[in-house]
Amino acid sequence: MKFLFDPSSNELASLDVTERVARTLFLFFVTCAFAFAVWRVSDETGMKPDDVKDYYGESDPDDMFDAVPSITKKRLVEVTHVHIFMIPTVFFLVSLMVVKSGLKPKFALPLIVFGFLSVGMDLSSMWLTRFVNANFVYGIVLSGTIMSGSMGLMILSCLKAMWLDKPGGA
Repeated sequence: MKFLFDPSSNELASLDVTERVARTLFLFFVTCAFAFAVWRVSDETGMKPDDVKDYYGESDPDDMFDAVPSITKKRLVEVTHVHIFMIPTVFFLVSLMVVKSGLKPKFALPLIVFGFLSVGMDLSSMWLTRFVNANFVYGIVLSGTIMSGSMGLMILSCLKAMWLDKPGGA
């Protein structure tokens, strides 16, 4: 793991137990939030590209059996408004911990950058799928995968640094 981490730059391991517990609880709730987000998307769209495409694309008003009703412009504005504030804030807070975790910059920087870029890709793909072309749905799927992967790896690196590493890089 030395190729990934520089123990001498790990500032999280030397935090007192109260601060490590507080940060761990924050990371726990971030993980829960992501899990519920995946559950919500799965519930609303079925997590299949065609169903996601139907959800964000135009509904056929003549189709009484449309399994997945499409999102309204008003609902899309609401979702975007909340997500454009919330997700980057969470990524920023977790990124601050990653920077202090001892994860080498050549690994930390891509995780952080791709995490933030995936947020922009996710939000723009929703709008593009809805109003430009339904094939932008693959941007939603790809950005969700990148977002979840980068957040998951950042959380794991922070937990490792706080609880498994020795203070001072010993």
